[in-house]
Amino acid sequence: MTYIDPNPPTRTVIVARRSNAGWFAAAAAATVAIVAIGFMVASQNNAVNANQQAAAAQQAQSAQAAQTAAQAQQTSAQAAQMATQATAQSAASQQAMQDQAAQDRANDRAAQQAAQARAAAADQNGKDTAATAPAGGDAPPPPQQ
Repeated sequence: MTYIDPNPPTRTVIVARRSNAGWFAAAAAATVAIVAIGFMVASQNNAVNANQQAAAAQQAQSAQAAQTAAQAQQTSAQAAQMATQATAQSAASQQAMQDQAAQDRANDRAAQQAAQARAAAADQNGKDTAATAPAGGDAPPPPQQ
């Protein structure tokens, strides 16, 4: 047997009105999120930049200190070299003066010895002349021509 329902089925159609309010709320939330992310990124970069700037400043100070130390060392080395040269020149001058003084003493001794030798020779000549002189005090006769 076939049963047929006398009441035909009814369809219920619900017509909903469309509203864009949900889309506006979602767009507002997305905008706030994007602005927040941008703010976080910008503030992190500033913090990193401040740290980087501090590190760069410290590195510059270290480099300047190293350069100053190198200049001081170079100046010290130059001063030491000049002092060494001055000492060497002073020693050379002192040695030259000592050499000159020794030469002068040697010349004085030689002159003294020469004077003594001349005096001894003169004494000897005087003795020789006295020994060959005639005894009477007479002068020798003049040579004949």
